[in-house]
Amino acid sequence: MDRAAWQNDVDRHLRQDILPFWAHHAPDKENGGFIGGLTNDLRKTDDDRSLVLCARMLWTFSAAARHYGDDSYLSLARYAYETLLDRFFDPENGGFFWSTKADGQPAIDRKDTYGEAFAVYGLSEFARLTSESRPLELARQTLDLVEFHALDAVNGGYRQTFLRDWTPASVPPWTKSHNTHLHLLEAMSAYLRASDEPEIRSRQERLLGTIAEHIYQPAIGHLLEAFADDWQGKPEHYSYGHEIETAWLMTEAAAQLGGDWPERIRPLSLRLAENNLRLAVLPDGSFAEDGDDVEAKRLQRVWWIQAEAVVGFYDAFQLSGDERFEVASYRAWRFCIEHQFDSVHGDWFKELDPELRPVMAYRKIGPWECPYHHARMLMEMSERLAEQPHGLGAQTGENGS
Repeated sequence: MDRAAWQNDVDRHLRQDILPFWAHHAPDKENGGFIGGLTNDLRKTDDDRSLVLCARMLWTFSAAARHYGDDSYLSLARYAYETLLDRFFDPENGGFFWSTKADGQPAIDRKDTYGEAFAVYGLSEFARLTSESRPLELARQTLDLVEFHALDAVNGGYRQTFLRDWTPASVPPWTKSHNTHLHLLEAMSAYLRASDEPEIRSRQERLLGTIAEHIYQPAIGHLLEAFADDWQGKPEHYSYGHEIETAWLMTEAAAQLGGDWPERIRPLSLRLAENNLRLAVLPDGSFAEDGDDVEAKRLQRVWWIQAEAVVGFYDAFQLSGDERFEVASYRAWRFCIEHQFDSVHGDWFKELDPELRPVMAYRKIGPWECPYHHARMLMEMSERLAEQPHGLGAQTGENGS
């Protein structure tokens, strides 16, 4: 496999097809901040403005500026940073509102651990890029608020939802989620790349242990999605996309923490990748959304899942040297370019139906439809394809996106 050609392709796609689309369409030139939504045929929608979109724009353009050494991305990263502070930050109670109106007033003023994690993720990457103290201070303050209000000191792990003043609002019995812990893990990893503080490192070790001991199910080699306070898991289909994403993010965190963590996490990550290679990969190389331990059930092709499959399988190849994973990664990549990419209007179709027709109800830009997954995949692959193919030391946990 020609990794140099593959690397050239991912760099070209990111810089020509993805980042320019978001730089042109996402900023709200009339009201400031970012737009609420954009349809597949490029019509704006009047949705509330999303914390998740703003934080992911901040991360994406900060990471791109650092990755390519290109200051042209810095101005949009700074715009996103200022938007996050001006429109989402709660100066009274700390933390960030879930969504705002076009004029910047809160729309949904709750605090969600998932959303706070993405604020930390974006702020940490911006601080790493600029070496400015204020974004890092805000990231640390937010992590401390999450630690104080969301941590379950009895059972471990973090609860999900809070009111504006951080009064608990998670609805029993499913008060914890895999997704919340996954993205808090990557937020702490990002913070530690900007400032390797012992206290956050200790929290990251505890969090990685929580995922490995409670969310990962060793008897079946899968991850459950929702949990009660006591870690009773909700039975449901497995989210293959979250599993392959978790596999490589656990590897990244383990490499960053060092010690015996890489060897502890390696078999978990590889088992998740192996199960997903068996269950989730469809005949055309794409990746199914979810299913059970027998077969895939939902065959829509969702953009973020395809992107995570590319990184997750390549990570498994780097860990194991097993070329099946490299082939799966490359096939997923080719599927993205040939089917998920919208060569007419730009960016990617966010969902294709089982017959590979674009689902037009899904927008190009929205509260969840952001540049983070596919832009991150492209930067990760750009770095990984330039590295030695095997071994945990090749991971980007030390210097990657």
